[in-house]
Amino acid sequence: MLGSRAFPVRVAGLIHLANRIEVLEPIPVNASLSLFCTLTGPEETPRGQEFSLATTARRRGRPVWRESMRFLARASGSVERSPRRKPTGPPEDAVTLARWGAPSDIGRRYAQVSGDFNPIHLFAGAARLFGFDRAIAHGMWSLARATASLDPDAGCESLVVDARFVKPLMLPGEVELAVSPPTAGAGRQFWLAGASDGPIHLAGTLDCDKAPGRRDNATSARVEAGVS
Repeated sequence: MLGSRAFPVRVAGLIHLANRIEVLEPIPVNASLSLFCTLTGPEETPRGQEFSLATTARRRGRPVWRESMRFLARASGSVERSPRRKPTGPPEDAVTLARWGAPSDIGRRYAQVSGDFNPIHLFAGAARLFGFDRAIAHGMWSLARATASLDPDAGCESLVVDARFVKPLMLPGEVELAVSPPTAGAGRQFWLAGASDGPIHLAGTLDCDKAPGRRDNATSARVEAGVS
């Protein structure tokens, strides 16, 4: 859909703003799925045109997975004319759960897996054509790595990941994943930020519904604002 001639903007240079994924039930690895997609927009903003892409995966006619992503086609020479809500960082009692490096070639490696060869992720020279000093990591790579560290598969019958990308993760880089303390019957927020008090790149929530008799402590969080 994004590559169609009917799509009004260039796919190259699109910026991922936010993503929500709902896993409605466990999906077997070998399951046959039917995908249904809807594209809406554009919505004119001071930074450019924003679009939303909604996808539903059905198995045997029943929805088992849903995703909604929002992205920006940045206008040439665009400037901020209206203040954006600044993200709230981790609270003092947040715990650093994991730390990892994002090597300079992670954009190219992830593109081979995902099929997303947006030039802003591949090489510094290509990224500079779109206003970035260096190549930036795919937002979905950052989100997938953070979600995996939260161990969402441990007893979840269904889950919801809701996140916004706050600031681009320049490559190479090093990041830390912070989580709010677990609360009985509730969940926790998570934040992905540059190591050693660096900027927030990603903030989100993960809600997990447990099957009866499995571990308690559902995981959750609420997101903050931004761009990646």
